[in-house]
Amino acid sequence: MLSRLHLLFTKNISPSGLSLFRICYNTVLLFEVFFIYEYKEFIYDPIPFIEVSDLQLGPSILIWMGVVVSMILGYKTRYMAMANYVFTLIFISSNNNFEYHMHCIYTIMNFLMIFMPLDENLSLERFFSDKKSRKVPVFFYSIPLFFGIGMLYFDSVFFKFKSEIWMTGMGVWLPAVIPQTTLLEPNWMLDQRWLMLILGYYTLAFETLFIFLIWHKWSRLYAAISGILLHIGIFIVFPIPLFALGMIAIYILALPVGWIDKIILKFTKLELSDEPFKLKNIEIKSFKILFLVLVLLQANVTFNHNSGLSDYTTRLYNKIKLRSLKRYTARVKNFSIRAFGIGPHGVFIDHHFENYNHIVAVKHIGKENETWLPYVWENGALNEDIVKGPNWAYIYFRVNSPTIDQQDFENGIMRLTADWAAKNKISLDDTSFEILAKRIDLPENFQWEKGYIEKQRKVPWKSAGQIIWKDKQASFQIKIIEDIY
Repeated sequence: MLSRLHLLFTKNISPSGLSLFRICYNTVLLFEVFFIYEYKEFIYDPIPFIEVSDLQLGPSILIWMGVVVSMILGYKTRYMAMANYVFTLIFISSNNNFEYHMHCIYTIMNFLMIFMPLDENLSLERFFSDKKSRKVPVFFYSIPLFFGIGMLYFDSVFFKFKSEIWMTGMGVWLPAVIPQTTLLEPNWMLDQRWLMLILGYYTLAFETLFIFLIWHKWSRLYAAISGILLHIGIFIVFPIPLFALGMIAIYILALPVGWIDKIILKFTKLELSDEPFKLKNIEIKSFKILFLVLVLLQANVTFNHNSGLSDYTTRLYNKIKLRSLKRYTARVKNFSIRAFGIGPHGVFIDHHFENYNHIVAVKHIGKENETWLPYVWENGALNEDIVKGPNWAYIYFRVNSPTIDQQDFENGIMRLTADWAAKNKISLDDTSFEILAKRIDLPENFQWEKGYIEKQRKVPWKSAGQIIWKDKQASFQIKIIEDIY
């Protein structure tokens, strides 16, 4: 591996792919920061607009926006990348309640960007400089692909190999029809069992092989096309649009650089210096050490804290009488998640759906009318304008979770109603909200069922209690959701 890694430093190619990646990826990140700013009270206030966060949210996030814009424009990129990573640690990697798929990607990619020559082309730095763009080592293309996508897939497939959903070919179909996770309405594609099986097994095979495909020029293009198509599908089906777009932006690094050069030449000049971007020996050694450290951190997560493998390592530690070692690996895992986004990636597997047979809605009971809060529509469909990304993860996996914790549920409903009331100028001195619940009939053994979404849309809502606000204090009269049906 080390000899292969060394070759990545000796081969130099056009910087155009890195520059296009910089623009596209940071544009996605900018939209994420916009979203964080729009919902900052909901995300960070213990009780939105009532008990406020200690963080100076507004000014700090606006500064972060400016940093990301500078990254897009290619101005002072190295310094802006450092600042961007600090903001990522403050606002993203430390936020457990609203953590979702893309947060780990932002953390590792924003860390790696500190070391990447992102401003060699299509940047203000280059525009105001007399110097020509320099070719850059292939290393800077391969490493973001390896850690930003490859390690995520590598860890994920071990969860999937132990998942009944994925091993029976339903890994794409089931999340695409469960009302709590899908944006889709009933359609003919979901009713074609053979198509769902092909997509499920193809996705599993692609994620398994990806880590081997990115090292060869002939297979990179296949990986790029397959990955981009996969994430276009995710963009359409699931309420995580910026995850899909962010991954597509990273896949730019797998596209042939010659293609990107031709596109850029249609809009601007591309003059490459005869002298490439050079790394000192000490820098190459440092990058190799960094690579190994990150690989070891991922290995710790995958082999010690992955549901598909951790049972084996636990038995091994017990056998060699090193049971306490598991505790230390957990501490390393917690550090790697916060600092680098390196953690377990068990996404859309069995435990996400087991017993997840309920969906919850909230309705404001006004003096003159009743208003359905716009987090879920009356037919049980998600409101994709609000319930996406971190909001979706919080509402549907921490509040209305597969196994509801009553205290977390009440705190979540309090947060939802306080945020909605403030934004709609509803006084919380004397008002109430009705909690509604709908039963979701999970497919038997997670197996394919024709017309599944349509059946769930027709299930009626039942009252599950109330949250009553008096003088900005909330009291609860909420039933145990799982006991309603």
